[in-house]
Amino acid sequence: MESYWERDKPIYPTGQIELQNHGNTLWFKNVYVKELPRGTNG
Repeated sequence: MESYWERDKPIYPTGQIELQNHGNTLWFKNVYVKELPRGTNG
Protein backbone atom coordinates (compact mmCIF):
# COMPACT_ATOMS: atom_id res chain seq x y z
CA MET A 1 0.00 0.00 0.00
CA GLU A 2 1.23 3.50 -0.69
CA SER A 3 0.34 7.06 0.20
CA TYR A 4 -1.71 8.05 -2.82
CA TRP A 5 -1.48 11.82 -2.38
CA GLU A 6 2.02 12.14 -0.98
CA ARG A 7 3.97 9.30 -2.53
CA ASP A 8 7.24 10.41 -0.95
CA LYS A 9 5.79 9.90 2.56
CA PRO A 10 4.97 6.59 4.29
CA ILE A 11 1.45 5.51 5.24
CA TYR A 12 0.32 7.10 8.49
CA PRO A 13 0.39 4.54 11.34
CA THR A 14 -2.70 6.06 13.01
CA GLY A 15 -5.52 8.36 12.03
CA GLN A 16 -8.92 8.37 10.42
CA ILE A 17 -10.35 5.65 8.25
CA GLU A 18 -12.07 6.81 5.09
CA LEU A 19 -14.60 4.84 3.08
CA GLN A 20 -14.99 6.05 -0.47
CA ASN A 21 -17.22 5.64 -3.47
CA HIS A 22 -16.60 6.23 -7.16
CA GLY A 23 -20.00 7.45 -8.31
CA ASN A 24 -22.17 4.35 -7.93
CA THR A 25 -24.87 3.82 -5.32
CA LEU A 26 -23.18 2.46 -2.23
CA TRP A 27 -24.26 1.72 1.32
CA PHE A 28 -22.25 0.78 4.39
CA LYS A 29 -23.99 -1.24 7.09
CA ASN A 30 -22.70 -2.67 10.34
CA VAL A 31 -19.14 -1.47 9.90
CA TYR A 32 -16.96 -2.45 12.86
CA VAL A 33 -13.42 -1.29 13.51
CA LYS A 34 -11.10 -3.14 15.85
CA GLU A 35 -7.81 -1.68 16.97
CA LEU A 36 -4.97 -4.14 16.48
CA PRO A 37 -1.97 -4.22 18.76
CA ARG A 38 1.05 -2.48 17.32
CA GLY A 39 4.10 -4.67 17.07
CA THR A 40 7.29 -5.09 15.17
CA ASN A 41 7.42 -6.57 11.70
CA GLY A 42 9.36 -9.78 11.44
